[in-house]
Amino acid sequence: MGSIVPAILPKTRAELEGALARLARVRGVSEVQIDVVDGRFAAPASWSYSGDRKPEAGSRTEQLPYIERFVFEIDLMVEDPERVAGLWLDRGAQRLTLHLESLIDPQRSLAAIKEHCGHETDGSCAFELGLALSMSTDLSRLTPHLAHVDYVQLMGIDTIGRQGEPFNSRVIGRVRALRAAYPNLVIQVDGGVTLAVVSELLAAGADRLVVGHVLVGAADLGEAFSDFSALAQLRVPHPAREASVTSERELLTDADLAALTDKAAEVRVTIVEMLVAAGSGHTAGPLGMADIFTALYFHILRHDPKNPEWEERDRLILSNGHIVPVRYAAMAHAGYFPVEECLTLRKLGSRLQGHPERTRLPGLETTSGPLGSGLAQASGMAYALRMDSMLDVRHPTSPGGYALDTAHVGRQTSNMGAGSGRRVYCVMSDGEQQEGNTWEAAMFAGKYRLSNLTAVMDRNNIQIDGMTEEVMPLEPLADKYRAFGWHVLEVGGHDIPAFISAVEEAKAIYEKPTIIIAHTIPGRGIKEIEFDYRWHGVPPGGGPEDVWKKAEQGKGMLRELRSLGGRISHDYA
Repeated sequence: MGSIVPAILPKTRAELEGALARLARVRGVSEVQIDVVDGRFAAPASWSYSGDRKPEAGSRTEQLPYIERFVFEIDLMVEDPERVAGLWLDRGAQRLTLHLESLIDPQRSLAAIKEHCGHETDGSCAFELGLALSMSTDLSRLTPHLAHVDYVQLMGIDTIGRQGEPFNSRVIGRVRALRAAYPNLVIQVDGGVTLAVVSELLAAGADRLVVGHVLVGAADLGEAFSDFSALAQLRVPHPAREASVTSERELLTDADLAALTDKAAEVRVTIVEMLVAAGSGHTAGPLGMADIFTALYFHILRHDPKNPEWEERDRLILSNGHIVPVRYAAMAHAGYFPVEECLTLRKLGSRLQGHPERTRLPGLETTSGPLGSGLAQASGMAYALRMDSMLDVRHPTSPGGYALDTAHVGRQTSNMGAGSGRRVYCVMSDGEQQEGNTWEAAMFAGKYRLSNLTAVMDRNNIQIDGMTEEVMPLEPLADKYRAFGWHVLEVGGHDIPAFISAVEEAKAIYEKPTIIIAHTIPGRGIKEIEFDYRWHGVPPGGGPEDVWKKAEQGKGMLRELRSLGGRISHDYA
């Protein structure tokens, strides 16, 4: 359920009074937004910047008409809202909406306005303070200011202050993303709202919908408001509130988490067993990614081990193919093939080669080995799934009545990137961020806003010759991806609930691809080799002899894993 707030953009006080008189006769209208436009920050100018004298701070003012009848919200689309905010509070406004783009120093301005009338102090002049964000401004800019405001207003049109501007459906994804990140935040949408989009906005997580000319200018205002209100009062679930991605435990039961933790331990044991049997391969990376691959195969991915080519499956691309033992182990435990087959790793004729080969093993999406290629492959797949989602657009002139809607492939709409719900996940290493092809792919995905693409970076800080920041410094990785148009999340790579939460948040982002930078510990589970880059490219039996002699390394690692670092006794340790 949500609320409908009529909006007025008056040119004169007389026009304001007339509109309020009409609204006062409509049953159920209790809130009204008045748009105040200065003609510079936004245009055209409204009352009291056109027709009436320009407002000045400290000037004596009349109260707003119908002050006892309505809760008034003033939407300040002006260059210097701090200068006139007090004027509107004195006139009786109970909510003030400021536009982030109009504030030179947002935190200082918000604090100053709150101080003006004792906001959250003595209660003598209680009012709500909101922050509006234009369509072109990244949602991440809100984060530092959310603690200082009572609500957020997302603009649903490209040009603020202009009546009749068409609704931009991208705002639906923005609402969904904001709701996913902040389940308790009050979100309102202003601009272009029509009956056709009410249900979708509320389902995405909006609380209030501000409706302008299409409502206030209706011939039968009462009937129009009734139509909007009827839709707003329907029980529409807010998915992000019912399964909050900010509350990790809400996504998993204790039993689920225990099962995933146990499965990750099994996967680690299988990794070491297969490397010992092969006598070659990479140890540190696969162990470090066991938690993430367990979460992917046993909780996140849409897949069917009995039907690996299922058309509606999610696609998982492994760019850093040298860590494929962790993928083989997870696939085996998920039922793609017998766990015993893992012991054929790197054997002549085996389906389980040292780097994955797509044509050998059903369930693999690509053949990988050369670092830096996976993100480009994943971006291409995500783009192709988007194109597939356009194929059901009918064109009478095309054979069979179907054709690709090429006019829409390159731009974002409310359902673009979904590809019938199919998503693409790309696991890649931090070391391959040193490859130029990775950044070409990042640029491509950012340009085409591939919101159905989620990259997962194994940020373990090592590569074959040493630590990444010594070989070729990578930081600031998060800022680099943001600059390429990505939504960036960072989590602990061994915190399974946090990783699942991050993936859920990525699903809620409808305007850009997402990268999850997962901070992992190479060699995780075997404390003797953790964070040691020398174990990057060697198997048990081929590593440094600091702890175990080569002949004892496999047994020592399995003992460490099976006894949980010596915390429990185990018959097979």
